[in-house]
Amino acid sequence: MMTETPTETATERYLLTMLVEQVETLSTISKELTETGAKVVKTEELGERHLAFPILKNHNLQLVSVFFEAAPEMIKSTEQSLRGNTNIKRYLLTRWAADPNEVSSRRGRGRTETEGEETNV
Repeated sequence: MMTETPTETATERYLLTMLVEQVETLSTISKELTETGAKVVKTEELGERHLAFPILKNHNLQLVSVFFEAAPEMIKSTEQSLRGNTNIKRYLLTRWAADPNEVSSRRGRGRTETEGEETNV
């Protein structure tokens, strides 16, 4: 069992998913997270999404996500800076337990294909 030294702080994994107008916002947010002491693990550009209802007169926005590790104390200030960012139209910040670089063993489980048909098992 590892003990924590006074200079180390416990970190948690987080997933930040955002709807933005421009994909360049992803690199800006990653840079801001790094500057505040977070460790960016992975970023993803998930493409343009057609929205079910317009957000600030936008019918299509880019979906991006950032996996990062940070101390729980810095999350409140991170959320305040996200709210103040006009490039982010909507966001969701959640804790993330799994390593984002590992392939999920559950993905696709319970579904099989038989001669071109998909069935649930």
